Amino acid sequence: MKKLLALLMALALTFALAACGNSQSDADTNPTEQTSNEPTAEPTAEPTPEPAEPTEAVVDMPVAEPSDEPEAVGSQLGTIQTGTWDETRKTFTNEWSGLQITLPDGFIAATDETIQLMLSAGGEIVANSGEGFDAGAALQTAAYDFVIQDAAYIGAPSLSLMYENVSANLLTAAISETDMLNMMAAQFALLESQGLTYTETERGTRVIADQEWTYAVFSLNDGLMTQLYALRKIDGAMANLTLTYTPDTEASGMSLIDALTAVK
Repeated sequence: MKKLLALLMALALTFALAACGNSQSDADTNPTEQTSNEPTAEPTAEPTPEPAEPTEAVVDMPVAEPSDEPEAVGSQLGTIQTGTWDETRKTFTNEWSGLQITLPDGFIAATDETIQLMLSAGGEIVANSGEGFDAGAALQTAAYDFVIQDAAYIGAPSLSLMYENVSANLLTAAISETDMLNMMAAQFALLESQGLTYTETERGTRVIADQEWTYAVFSLNDGLMTQLYALRKIDGAMANLTLTYTPDTEASGMSLIDALTAVK
């Protein structure tokens, strides 16, 4: 049970990137088959290599160097600016997105290393579904602010905040929050082959930290876990708040949403 919950939490991180990451990869790919009148050489037989030892699937993740300064905005990140934790690692502030949160009692902020492991685990699940998710490519246009977890039970509830530079590609520059949720729902449907069933149970808008967000709620495997995705477009980037909780941690999870405030 605990292993399954941990994997489902990894998906909450991975699919936030996969929705736009895969669409941008598709946009960069020319589906038209190219032909040439140039003569081609006859194929020659290549020696058959010895079969390699089977290895476990690994998703290579870029690891940023630790720094006390806010993450620099690269050419692929557009206007995205990530926030910072205070010295006690209790209060997080991002003036660009206008969001701030002070950790409620019993919650901790995941380290960068933990986030990388989550993305790796989720990336392997997506790869096994046949979707071919390239986590490294997706991270070139995305950035995480935080992942907040229950200190006593790492898994649920948890709250993550990330941004995707949807303006990096002309085909996704005009994407709306509703469009993004539809893309995510389509991605989730591919996971049935992995024994994971996502069912959308609710969609609408809600005010979070004095901002209007468009959200959808998905039930996983008949209520084993629930994920709320709240999206808001900021300066050509899509902000994605993902809340993950189980039936007995819903109230605690919602307390994380309530802890979000607007930067004054």
